[in-house]
Amino acid sequence: MEYNLELNTKSVNKLLTSLKAYQKSFSAKNMLFVERLAELGIPVIDSTMARTRGDANPRHDTEISISQIGNVAKGTLTLSGEDILFFEFGAGIYYNQSDPEHASKFGYGVGTYPGQTHAFNDDGWWYTDDAGIAHHSYGTEATSPMLRASHEMIVNIRKIAREVYAI
Repeated sequence: MEYNLELNTKSVNKLLTSLKAYQKSFSAKNMLFVERLAELGIPVIDSTMARTRGDANPRHDTEISISQIGNVAKGTLTLSGEDILFFEFGAGIYYNQSDPEHASKFGYGVGTYPGQTHAFNDDGWWYTDDAGIAHHSYGTEATSPMLRASHEMIVNIRKIAREVYAI
């Protein structure tokens, strides 16, 4: 906001009126800011899930939840699906020669799935599905859709703030 101010009662009152109007719009701007940031993550998640290699189930849902208490807005971007952790952190050594950096921070990574016996087999392994059909697997590549979504939000936080809070 650019404002030329003369030092008289009329111009100071005009400035105060403008500032009060901006203050009233602040809560709505906070909600919009959080929503715009969260929305940046959805296309990143979708494109990342679409290009992941492996045999985990890529079907997924994303949801944005936004709440506000006073002037504080909180947003949550949720990714859900049957095999989401496999996409985020990887399964099997074939696609994941090096552990994704963030996997170990959360106690995940190749060989950490409960009951696994073939995670480090470069030739993959066989498993039987619920219908009794045998499948060969090399695991699932860790493509980290949520980590990538968070990076997209971080990279754009200033840009979105300038757009939303511009006067």
